[in-house]
Amino acid sequence: MARIRDEIDREARLPVVEIRLSDDSCVLGGASRPGIPTLRLRETGFILTEPSNWLRGLVLRRQKALSTVLEYAKILREWFDRLDKRAMLRLDEGFRMEFHLHGRTIVDDADLIEWRDAMETAGISPTRINKKISCVFQFLVWCQDSGCVAGLYAVGEMLAVSVEEHVTRSKNGRGSVRKRSPLLLPNRRQSYRHTPNQLEIEGLHAEAALAEHAVRNSLMLSVAEEAGLRRAEIIGMLVHDIPALEVIEALQASGELHHMWVRDTKRGKRRKVPMSPHLLRTLFEYIAIEREDLLARYAGRKEQPENVFLSDRGRRFHPNAVSNLFGQLFRKVEIKNASLHRLRAVFLTRTVARFLGKTDEHGIPIAEATILLKAAEYAGHSSVETLRPYLTALIKARIDGATGTDLVDLEDKKRLLQRDVKILEMRSRELRQK
Repeated sequence: MARIRDEIDREARLPVVEIRLSDDSCVLGGASRPGIPTLRLRETGFILTEPSNWLRGLVLRRQKALSTVLEYAKILREWFDRLDKRAMLRLDEGFRMEFHLHGRTIVDDADLIEWRDAMETAGISPTRINKKISCVFQFLVWCQDSGCVAGLYAVGEMLAVSVEEHVTRSKNGRGSVRKRSPLLLPNRRQSYRHTPNQLEIEGLHAEAALAEHAVRNSLMLSVAEEAGLRRAEIIGMLVHDIPALEVIEALQASGELHHMWVRDTKRGKRRKVPMSPHLLRTLFEYIAIEREDLLARYAGRKEQPENVFLSDRGRRFHPNAVSNLFGQLFRKVEIKNASLHRLRAVFLTRTVARFLGKTDEHGIPIAEATILLKAAEYAGHSSVETLRPYLTALIKARIDGATGTDLVDLEDKKRLLQRDVKILEMRSRELRQK
């Protein structure tokens, strides 16, 4: 009886709207478009017209990253679930939203203010609250601009949804007008995220060595640090992405880098990243030993995942699980205002440092613009300007008498050898515990 009651409670907690992602069969504009989120009614599977069209437009016309659009879909799902619980989510026979009921606008400032205040009472940060309110606000503005509804907002007039217009200017002086909700909470500008130093990074690896799946966790840290991969890119690495042992040994003998394709990047594009033979060798050994041992526990399954890094249950990692895993690790080491993603900043700093001071085939120092372009290519950045602070800081360090490129290379080799020793120690300890 208790089990049935729990099942009923679970069903009651499930949102009325669910998110479904398009697969490879979704063809728009002559190209396959997998990963675009749509919102559907959970019980019937019918697609909600307005939100799904808005999300699709963000991907196709605004060229938003799929990860960003998925986050918007989750916010809209939460908001629709809230409307449903208050009997305010109403749809016509075409599963389009009904914005008006008995002459009253269903969604208005009062609804958004109530939602905002409820989130604030629940302890949600102002940044997160503003992101959710802005998402719903932009969706509502789109609904009127696209003709789905009339009389929802008007700049300078008191309608259901208040709107402010803000003029912003780019560096070249061009101005643009942006609509914004006046209901956002005041939020102090966040400080720059902290970039872990070498001592803190070693502390992360030392703490990872104390937990279960020590080799896996330490190696995931190394992939972010040494190759600059994002969370989704680390999860998306497949076993066949790692070259055969003979290829790795040849790369080690020549000292050349291996350029590996990574997937699940921002905006759904693939890109090549430079991987050192040393890191490839470590990945190859992990696949053959720890990963194989993990899969052996679940040998009875019909399908085995092809991802390099697997969860504790031998399945593909969920992005939130990765964030939670390394979030706890950073907290234990007491590294504040940083996360796994900040190890990319370490990679970018080292990448810029390797190019800085080098010369081309004619003996001419490599130009700053070339350095930034190369670093942006390795990191998968769309703008080189986001990397300029790294270059400026390194140039200042050189002027102040900091180390040169040769010493940077020696420090890299020392760090990688120390990491090898730690992995061997972790592997030895795990073998003794069996």
